[in-house]
Amino acid sequence: MAIALICEAKKGLSALQMQRHLGVNYRTAWHLCHRIREAMQDGGLLSGGVTLLTGVVETDEIYVGGKLKRKGRPYVKKEKKDVVLGMIERGGNVRFIPVKDNKMEIIEPVLREHISADATLQTDESAIYTIVGKRHFPGRHRMINHSRSYGIGDNHTNTIENAFSLLKRGIYGSFHKVSTKHLPRYCNEFSYRFNRRKEQLAMFDATLKNLTRGDPVLQEAHFASIGDLEPLRPRVFIFLRGSGFALRSFSSRESNFCFSTFIPNAC
Repeated sequence: MAIALICEAKKGLSALQMQRHLGVNYRTAWHLCHRIREAMQDGGLLSGGVTLLTGVVETDEIYVGGKLKRKGRPYVKKEKKDVVLGMIERGGNVRFIPVKDNKMEIIEPVLREHISADATLQTDESAIYTIVGKRHFPGRHRMINHSRSYGIGDNHTNTIENAFSLLKRGIYGSFHKVSTKHLPRYCNEFSYRFNRRKEQLAMFDATLKNLTRGDPVLQEAHFASIGDLEPLRPRVFIFLRGSGFALRSFSSRESNFCFSTFIPNAC
């Protein structure tokens, strides 16, 4: 049930809402959500390869994070926010990559790692993309001036902006606050779900298989910032049946039941 709820929620599902749906404590719901997010990766938990984006690839970045409280001070010099670099192949997949900063030496290697050298790069007129386009995409770099227009024919970045809108609404509307430590998992979740938005059943099956094949995510590492909590490691039991298998999850410390589901013909 938990997998189905997260796969279906295009703007994300908070741990508190998962807690209400399943009737478990918050810590169990929070860890269960992150365990599922860890399995929501393109290529699965066991694949380390990167498939290059081809064709026309739109690229842009957004800044996520809470606003600083001024506390009576008239001016805040700079708000420290996390940077997410987005790349989408028109008619294909999207990728959200958290980066440390929007500097040239950080963004350039990421673009080269994920975009094919034969692709056409589509960006705004940022100085970073101008330099990257001249170095690695000569004659195949299109730019749009957003101060004049958001699109002129095929010259636009509206596709990546559309994908970004779901990520931003999820962070600000569903989760309200996301730490830098766990931001990559949220980015994986939203890109994974966006790329499979027309294949709900296939998305559920792929996520379930990744859960059963991947390494366990230790809960004590997640809650280190909250306080000294007793380590809790959930256990997943698979019960084989004639036409499929049933998946059940329990916590080892207090036998707290998490979820149960039956998957026909999933192997």
